[in-house]
Amino acid sequence: GRGTNSVLGQVCGIYANCQTGLVTHGWSQGSHIAALGSNYVNNVDMDVDAVLLFGGGNNGATRQSINGCTNIGQLMNLEPSHVRSIVGENDSYYGGNFAGVLSQQKAITGVDCGTDSNCLDDENGSGYLIL
Repeated sequence: GRGTNSVLGQVCGIYANCQTGLVTHGWSQGSHIAALGSNYVNNVDMDVDAVLLFGGGNNGATRQSINGCTNIGQLMNLEPSHVRSIVGENDSYYGGNFAGVLSQQKAITGVDCGTDSNCLDDENGSGYLIL
């Protein structure tokens, strides 16, 4: 929860004004925690307003795949305009090559710019960037 002894309670009470919004960020599997965390934080008196994902995807290279659970449809209370994902072009775990990475980025962000590697919105920065 958001009690004064919770992690959010500590951060919001000392370091940050959480009334202006909460953005989560994670790298690799941490990006999944950042994205899916909005499903749990929103059950208390605060919302995750946006997520910044580094090196994530929706289908890993092992048999223990996450089966698309981080697709935009599973991100509670988050619209595509509130998701930014940045990933490597040949990420060996999430896609393996440009085509695979691109497919996963489209799924997790909910945006599609064809075969462009830069699909960041000019106004709010949401979307994906494949480097």
